Amino acid sequence: MTNLSTLGVAHLSDAVPADLRQALNAQIDQWIDDFDPMEHRASFSSGGAHLEHQRYFLDSARQVSCFLETGAWGEDGQLIQPKHQAINKIGHALHDHSAAFAQLARLPSLSRHLTQISDQPWELMQTMVIMKPPRIGGEVNWHQDGTFLMDSANGCLGIWIALEDADPENGCLQFGPTPEHGLSELFETDHETGESQMRQIHPTALQTPSKPVFAPCKAGDAVVFDGLTPHASSPNTSDRSRRAITLHFKPAHSDWLATNWLQRGELQPFLVP
Repeated sequence: MTNLSTLGVAHLSDAVPADLRQALNAQIDQWIDDFDPMEHRASFSSGGAHLEHQRYFLDSARQVSCFLETGAWGEDGQLIQPKHQAINKIGHALHDHSAAFAQLARLPSLSRHLTQISDQPWELMQTMVIMKPPRIGGEVNWHQDGTFLMDSANGCLGIWIALEDADPENGCLQFGPTPEHGLSELFETDHETGESQMRQIHPTALQTPSKPVFAPCKAGDAVVFDGLTPHASSPNTSDRSRRAITLHFKPAHSDWLATNWLQRGELQPFLVP
C-alpha cells in the first residue's frame, strides 16, 4: 500500500500547539468580521479568481483579502448562508500583517523540518487560509503548487496545517505520485496588462491518480510537500468545516519568477529560520 512518505510527503503530528491555534482562529475570525462581502464580491475556485476581480486577486499578494465560495451567492444576489460560512480563502500576505501568523511561520517544530530539508535559509512567499465551509466548500482540482509559485531553483515547498480535524468526508488533502516529467504546466501573469494564462510545458497533462493517498489530519498536524507533488481535495459536503493554513516557501538564495502571479512588491523578505 502506498503511503505518504513514499510520495515524498511528510506528516508532522501535533506541530502547532493549541494556544497558537486559538490565536490564529481568533485572527481569522476578526478578518472575516471586518470583511464586507457586498463591497468585495470576489469568489475563488480551483480555476482561479473570477476575471472581473483579477486586480483584487493580484493585489492580495501584499494584503489580507477574503474570497468567497462560488456557491455562496443565491439567485437574488445575497449570501445563502452566514458570512463566516461562505469564505473560500483568505490570502496571501497574512504573515506580514499578523503577529500570530508570523509566529506560526517561525514555529520551531516547522523550522526544524525546513532545516532538515536544507540548512540554507528559506523565504516565506505566501500564507493563506483555506476555509472549506460546510456543504459549499469547493473542490480543489489536481494540481502542482509549482504551477502557480515558481522560483529559479524549482524549490517551492508547501506546509499545510490543519486548524480543525480533516478527513475524506470534509475534504482532507489527497496526494499522488510526482510525474517523471516534473512540472506539467505554468500559470503566468503579465503584470503590465494584468492578464494571466496557463502554459502547458510538457505534452503530457497532469493525470488524476488511479489510487490517491488521503492525508487525514488532527487539528495541529502539518503536511509538508514540494512544488511538484500532485494534490487535490474533494468538496466538503459534510456539516463540519475544514479550516486550514498553507505556507509556501522558496530557498532564500533563489530568484522569484517575474511571471508569477504573486509579487510581494515592497514587502520585506521574510526569512526562516
